[in-house]
Amino acid sequence: MTERTNEQWLADLRAEGERRSSALEALRARLERGMFYFLRNDRSDLLDRSSDDLQHMAQDFVQDALLKVLENLDTFRGESQFTTWAAKITTRLAISELRRIRYRDYSLEGIT
Repeated sequence: MTERTNEQWLADLRAEGERRSSALEALRARLERGMFYFLRNDRSDLLDRSSDDLQHMAQDFVQDALLKVLENLDTFRGESQFTTWAAKITTRLAISELRRIRYRDYSLEGIT
């Protein structure tokens, strides 16, 4: 399918069956590519991770983000491209999770 409009994304993701599955797969693939690029190139704290690790992280973040996108379809205002909105949700979710992971590694005894 060619590039969807905002209205097509919303209609396809609200639909049932193959139409919804196709839209979810297209959105998942698009978000996963962007997330992998973000993790590989924009995060200096992940330089020691292998491509496979980063790919798995990207997949996990995108799966969580897809659930959040689907829950919040009604909040999309159309002020940007739908995919931009979905990518922003994915990126914010990933940043929050990476921050949580980073601080989980610190012990209070080591700080004091």
